[in-house]
Amino acid sequence: MSAEKASLDLNFKYLARNYSEDFVKLVLNTSEPLKIHHEDKELNIPQLRADNIYIVEQGTKKFALHLEFQLEHRKDLPQRMFLYNALIESSLKLPTYSVVIYLERKRRLPPPALYHKTHYNLTNTFNYTVIHLWEHLPRIRKGELPGLAPVLMLLTEEKSLDVYRETKALIKKLEPDPEKRDAQLAIAASVAGRYLDISKLPKEDIQMLQILDQILLSGKNSVTEYLLNEKRKEGKTEGEQEAKQDFIMAALQERFGESMDRNITAQIKQIRDAQILNDLFRISLRAESLDEFKKTLYQRNGISFKG
Repeated sequence: MSAEKASLDLNFKYLARNYSEDFVKLVLNTSEPLKIHHEDKELNIPQLRADNIYIVEQGTKKFALHLEFQLEHRKDLPQRMFLYNALIESSLKLPTYSVVIYLERKRRLPPPALYHKTHYNLTNTFNYTVIHLWEHLPRIRKGELPGLAPVLMLLTEEKSLDVYRETKALIKKLEPDPEKRDAQLAIAASVAGRYLDISKLPKEDIQMLQILDQILLSGKNSVTEYLLNEKRKEGKTEGEQEAKQDFIMAALQERFGESMDRNITAQIKQIRDAQILNDLFRISLRAESLDEFKKTLYQRNGISFKG
């Protein structure tokens, strides 16, 4: 996963965490009130983790909803969705619906939302729901889904400063909470940076990108805070350093492969300095290869690196 994709992934995880009702309304195509809470399940199977699981109460119905965000289709996605669905439903004992949300317009649409396996006369088929987020652009522009306002430019055919200004105006209109508004503006600047010359953005907007780093790494409603809460639920007291270590390893695993080098894990676990962990996290998102990250990591720990 490239640094840009990894950054966008973090942005959507933040939005899905803090604006879960908007995402559920998007999926169900409804505006009625819903009761929603997060079900944070770490599936006990190597390298298989679901990020966005909600328990939804809609009228008299109660069900689990699992969301996956994708910039583009991956060959192994149908099989993963099949496994996710079966494992989540087995764990929660609730009807479970799996949804893939494709984020960016592509010339070629992804293949059918279907996992199909055939051997001789034996066949198994699993269907899941697919949403093309750009098809819901009118709802976002009308303010029906305020949690999705920061990614407006991701969905429009036009990528311009005018669209960026529209995004900022929409966020300021819809989000009354100052802290969440700052986070949304930072995400909007991050998304705009995918398409525009970032040096042409207003100076205060470039500063918003620094605020985004703080939110994702150590601020309120951050990914780090989320990991810390999970540690506390499990009765662990290692604190912020351990949460940051876990997040670095998760980023490396997502970008560079299915298995994690035990030496890398051991070296990361040795680091307790918060600033070094922050720096390594940024490098884990931007390094062009795992070797590039390992070289920096080993240098921090005073170990010679042999590529």
